[in-house]
Amino acid sequence: MDKLEKDIWKIDFASHLEPSDVIQYEKNSDKIVKNGILSSADNNIIVVDDSVASLDLLTKILLDEGYGVAAFTDGNKALMFAKQSPPDIVLLDIMMPEASGYHVCKSLKENIATQDIPVIFISAKNDILDKVKAFSLGGVDYIPKPFQIDEVLARIKTHLKIRHLQKNLEKKNKELTSTLEKLQTAQHQLIMQEKMASLGRLSAGIAHEIKNPLNLINSFASLNLERTRELAEFLEAGKSVLSLKNREEIFEVLNDLISNSKNIFEEGHRADRIIRSMLLHARDSKSQFQKENINELLKDALGLAYHAMRSKDSFFSVSIETHFDEQSPNMMVMPQALNQVFVNLINNACYALSEKQSGSTDKYLPQIIISTQNNEDHMEIRIRDNGTGIGQKHMGKIFDPFYTTKLAGEGAGLGLSICHDIICHGHGGEIEAKSEKGQFSEIIIRLPQKGGEQNEEH
Repeated sequence: MDKLEKDIWKIDFASHLEPSDVIQYEKNSDKIVKNGILSSADNNIIVVDDSVASLDLLTKILLDEGYGVAAFTDGNKALMFAKQSPPDIVLLDIMMPEASGYHVCKSLKENIATQDIPVIFISAKNDILDKVKAFSLGGVDYIPKPFQIDEVLARIKTHLKIRHLQKNLEKKNKELTSTLEKLQTAQHQLIMQEKMASLGRLSAGIAHEIKNPLNLINSFASLNLERTRELAEFLEAGKSVLSLKNREEIFEVLNDLISNSKNIFEEGHRADRIIRSMLLHARDSKSQFQKENINELLKDALGLAYHAMRSKDSFFSVSIETHFDEQSPNMMVMPQALNQVFVNLINNACYALSEKQSGSTDKYLPQIIISTQNNEDHMEIRIRDNGTGIGQKHMGKIFDPFYTTKLAGEGAGLGLSICHDIICHGHGGEIEAKSEKGQFSEIIIRLPQKGGEQNEEH
């Protein structure tokens, strides 16, 4: 027994096979038991043949050539093993009692894990129809019995070489696909940066061409309003020299002038705010990537947005909850751009809370919840409020440019559109909104963990 253990080929047992199923090949011996697997090598081959003599001969030849061999007389067991441990090539007899070679080949080609494994038929059936059927089922070669050893080895080497070339090609294709995705991401980011720079230049031109005459319009509207009021006071003082009818007509005209001047003044300031907003969003500094902690950016934005809202409405009060993932790493981002996104989203939340509070007669407690979660491949940021919410008919349009659900004069409709561009195109991330009218709104942002690395590389 000791001599047998020294001389026997190393055997690896498959989990689905019994020890009694294993073929044992003793060096320089014809001893064989049943179905099983021998030790693996660089190139692994499954041999399936119900003829013990053919199976024994093929196995010994392949072992002598340094191949790893799994030898089976049962096609079903060979098929089961191939699905669990895919080989590099299969040598397959056709005429077998339990499952024919055709059935085994067809099953291999229907399974995604084994469909690319080359199948070489070795059979005593030499009719042309048998060969055609073998190739039609996915076989790559057909060797008639009795076979020549050199021919078998030559064909195996050829198909193994082709198989290895295919694997290398698949590997290169995956690498190219990954590289292409990185290049496309970098391209989107470069386009975004160029768009931001172009918008900055365009906004500067708009400011130069429009802002000065707009200032004059506002100034003259203010002056007209002031002078009209002075005229009204003068007429009031001298009303005794005018008839009642004349006084009523004059004061009606003056009231119209005052109202028109107010409208011009208010609309002029609204246009001025839009231009300022465009200039603020389009600064070139947003295109600079650097390492930042998302939690810290959110804290800064929260302070800015809250105090800005308090400056407009001193009675505004809100409960703020923060749930920051302390394990969040520093990420390569455009901090100025992200800060603008966070400030804009928190401003929107504050606006919705203020609107709901002003129209609520019940005991209403405004609340904002901001959270971060560090995941394996992305950072998730959530900003949620229990304000007015957004109707479903608006949800599909909120990221469109110049689309707003605010009252006329309250917003230009650029905020969420620019947030979308900064997150999706500038950082290669995702932004989505969830809302229920009258209940809540929640913005969810996902920033890729490797987005900054790609920008550093490119």
